[in-house]
Amino acid sequence: MQTIGVCVVFSWISLRHASGRESDVRVFVYDLPSAFNNDLVQKMTDKAQQSGSNCDFMLSACTETHFSSEFSSKRQLGAEVIILRRFLQSNLLVEDATRADLFLVPYLIATDCVLASHYFRCPGSRLDRLLDELHYYSPATRHRHIFLGTADVHSLPLAIQGQTLLLSLGATMSSHSGHIVVPPAVTDVEVQPSAFVDGRRDLLFFYVGTPNNVIRWALSKALEDFQSLDSSERLRLFGEGGESLIRVTDRKGSGFLSPLETIQAMMRSQLCLAPPAENTNAGTKRFFDAVLAGCLPVVISFP
Repeated sequence: MQTIGVCVVFSWISLRHASGRESDVRVFVYDLPSAFNNDLVQKMTDKAQQSGSNCDFMLSACTETHFSSEFSSKRQLGAEVIILRRFLQSNLLVEDATRADLFLVPYLIATDCVLASHYFRCPGSRLDRLLDELHYYSPATRHRHIFLGTADVHSLPLAIQGQTLLLSLGATMSSHSGHIVVPPAVTDVEVQPSAFVDGRRDLLFFYVGTPNNVIRWALSKALEDFQSLDSSERLRLFGEGGESLIRVTDRKGSGFLSPLETIQAMMRSQLCLAPPAENTNAGTKRFFDAVLAGCLPVVISFP
């Protein structure tokens, strides 16, 4: 599955030594109870089934055929599942913690917070239990412990935000980008490298979004004005490909395209608009979806 974050993480690890060879770095993975990882994935998979989704939670490449407000948006935070699985399949692991350069904590923090319906300042109900399990965590080694929390930094427990090596989706509004910033994972089958086929780009613009901030509101208004133009006027202004697919949605999910319809539309479009969202993961996911679909992302941002 596509996850640029995995490449970023392993590229970063390979720079740990001058030789740049992955085998130079030794990683010890804590053997945490399943409540910190497998059970969380199973609970998310149960939610998928309850919502009628045709996909699991980040265990395989899959494109959802309909949008579920109870599950689809939560998949944006599942990169930590893929990153953990990639670590467990690597040749970096050692069983002897005394030989380790890095210590990986296999706690799916973002997934746990979402299951508890905490999207902002998650209290982290398992943190006390977690610290009891980290037998090699100390002031001398804390800077070598990798924590997985692929959500906005501000959404994570404060104790996790303060860790030296934290994989997250970055900060929402800050000059400090976070710790190790990874993009949201993309599991859609159509944009996997082995399956991608570039076809005809018969749409000029693609945009689906909720006008939940000033920039999105102004953008939605401008695009609606564009759609109201006579087709001949659009062709005069933009030439071939003057048509567009624009959908203004609401917070309850009305008007949303399914993930499958979204990817298909992006693969038909020349320009995909990526305005800022309420949170980092929604904005960056739109950007990376566009890139992987071969559509030129139009980023609207202000310093």
